[in-house]
Amino acid sequence: MKLLRFLLPALALGLGTAFADPAPAPKAAGFVRSIEHADKTTACETRCAEYLPASGSGPAIWLIGVAHLGTPEYYRAIQERLDGHSVVLYEGVGLGEAVKRGPVAGMRDAGVQAGLAKALGLVFQLDAIDYRRPHFINSDVKADQLADQVQDRAARNPDPKAQKEDLMGSMMDALQGTGAIGAMMNQVIGVLGKTPEMQEMTKAVLVEALGNAGELIGLARGASPEMRDLFDTLLTDRNRIVIADLRAQLARRGPGETIAIFYGAAHMDEIAAHLRSDLHYGPAKEEWIAAFNADPAKGGTSALQLRFMIEMAKMQLRALQSSGKK
Repeated sequence: MKLLRFLLPALALGLGTAFADPAPAPKAAGFVRSIEHADKTTACETRCAEYLPASGSGPAIWLIGVAHLGTPEYYRAIQERLDGHSVVLYEGVGLGEAVKRGPVAGMRDAGVQAGLAKALGLVFQLDAIDYRRPHFINSDVKADQLADQVQDRAARNPDPKAQKEDLMGSMMDALQGTGAIGAMMNQVIGVLGKTPEMQEMTKAVLVEALGNAGELIGLARGASPEMRDLFDTLLTDRNRIVIADLRAQLARRGPGETIAIFYGAAHMDEIAAHLRSDLHYGPAKEEWIAAFNADPAKGGTSALQLRFMIEMAKMQLRALQSSGKK
C-alpha cells in the first residue's frame, strides 16, 4: 500500500464512490474519467473541449486532454483532431528540441510509461503522435530547465531543500525509469506483462486510478510542503508557460481559426480555469474519447474491489495530510 500511495498519483500525473452502487456514474476529474459499461468492463476516457470568447470575437480554443498510453485507435482519433487546428501548443519537456533533431525515438524508448504501454499491449503517446507538423509548437520547459526550477523552489525554504530535491529526484526516476526507484518500477512492469490476466488487472487498476486522478493528485499535493512544491513545479509552473504562449497566439489569430492545447489531462483543469478567469473564454462543446478498456473479471477482480483499493490509497494520503498539520 505504501507503493500505491506514491505510485498512483505519479501515474495519474504522468498519464479525475460509492462502494454500494454496482453501476456507478462516470467519475470525472475534468478531463479524464473512468466509466463502467453494462457488461462490467471499464474504460479510461479523456475529454476534448471547445472554449469560445465571451466577446464573440476571436479564435476558438480547444483543450485536448490526453492519456500518455492508449490504443492505436485512440491516438489516431487524437491526431485527426490535432491536424484540424490552426496551431497546436503541445506538452513535452525537451520535446521541441528532440523534434527539431529528427525522430523522437530516443525519448520513446525511455521511461516507465513507454515500458508500461508495451507490457500492457498498448501504445505510448510519443510512438503514436506525429509532432513534425508545421503548426505544432512545443509549449513546455526545456529539458535542463525543470531541474533548475526544482532547485529554485527548494532554495526559497532552505531547511527542507535536500528533502525536496530527493523527492523530485525520486518522482522523476519513477517516471523516467532511472535510478534505484526506476529499476524497481521496471522490474514491477516486467511482472505486469507476464500473463494476460496480469495485463488485464493492471489496465483495470489504471482505469480506476486515472478516473480518480484529480482527487489523487490533490491529496498527494497536500500531503506535505515538499509534495506541494513538487506538483507546483510539474503542473502549475508549466501551465504558466502554456498560458503565456496562448496569449501570444491569440494576438495573432482571428475568428474562424482554432488554437489547440494538447497536454496531459492532469494539467487541463487549471488551464481551463485560466481560460475562464483570465481570458474570458467559456465552455462550448465537448467530446470524450476512450483511451483504453479493461475487463476486471479477466484479471481476477471486480470494479468494486478496485474502487476499494483506490479508496485505501486515498485514506493513506489523507492520513499524511493530517499528520503534516500537527
